[in-house]
Amino acid sequence: MEPTSPWGTALYTVDEQGDQKVTRVVLYTDHGAAAYRQTRFYRRTAGGWQPTVPDATLWGPERSLATPYFIYHFRQTDAPAVIAVAPQMDALYATMRRNFGLPIKPTPEKLLIEVSVTHPPGRATPWWLVRDRLIVPSPAVYWAPTELSDSELLAQSLALPLLAQVLAQADEQHHIGLTWQPLIGGLYLWQVWELDLPLAVWREEVVHWLYVDLPAAAPGATVVVPKRYQALCDAHKLWMSSPVQIEIPLLCLDWEWERLFFASRRPRGLFTRLDQLAASVHDFDLAEAKPPRGRSVALATLIEYTVAAYGRERLPALVAGLGQYDSWDTLIPAIYGVSPADFEAGWQAYLAAHYGVSPDILKQ
Repeated sequence: MEPTSPWGTALYTVDEQGDQKVTRVVLYTDHGAAAYRQTRFYRRTAGGWQPTVPDATLWGPERSLATPYFIYHFRQTDAPAVIAVAPQMDALYATMRRNFGLPIKPTPEKLLIEVSVTHPPGRATPWWLVRDRLIVPSPAVYWAPTELSDSELLAQSLALPLLAQVLAQADEQHHIGLTWQPLIGGLYLWQVWELDLPLAVWREEVVHWLYVDLPAAAPGATVVVPKRYQALCDAHKLWMSSPVQIEIPLLCLDWEWERLFFASRRPRGLFTRLDQLAASVHDFDLAEAKPPRGRSVALATLIEYTVAAYGRERLPALVAGLGQYDSWDTLIPAIYGVSPADFEAGWQAYLAAHYGVSPDILKQ
């Protein structure tokens, strides 16, 4: 999303071949500090240089890189970023598979990853399209804050579809039933927030907004959004059209859309009890099929609590247990050896201690 402030702009020519030019655009604040940057392509016309679609031939020779899990295809200009993130992506992929109870040994069938200067940013790849090939944008074509490196932009753009693919495989391998499908969204959001990547920094703000700011708002007040709403929206829209795509209940369009979106989502209260978190009959009723607001955020905090209280090594058993048990009453004792009531109380205490959730809210 390109800022609209009347800041200074500078264009630096990176490469020029015939009637085409590659230019690095930098937006400066009124204090002279670089704020945003992007690589753009121009073509010479009778009216002068005009913006045009990216041309991969201007991005250097084709390159490839094989790792234990992936084969990357990219152009020479993107080589430094790809080489930098490749070991990180292998480690991240193995961690995600381990977390969700999948084999971590690499197989001969590697996932192909294409880093393309012609692929537009801001479009998270749906998991069902991540089969044997994944296409992500070159980090250079993002209109991005200068504090984000090419490696960070590329790593986050790879992590989101890879995580979706891993969870889809876990869902299939463990035969997770309809009752636990909401937990898939919670696991996804929890893992996004656990990664040492740009979107992870928003966990505290999102949870605090839903569990502290919203309950404190006066009845009938206008829509309450996170304190750094615009910054949160700008950060997420680098990689997706809306935070809703990763189960955060914000459209990031405008205030009226946020108001309508909030009004259409049930319930009006918070998720603080286990019996609110599994799928209900309303989730499968087309007339009622409106995702409950904030349930995935609540489930992400629940997973966060289980890891803090019982250890990450128990997480694969929890995910596998979603295909073996159909209620909290059977799942929790089998995996954690405690009663659902004690488990719920522990989660509520965690919300209070780590996010400042009021005891009065937790009793609702």
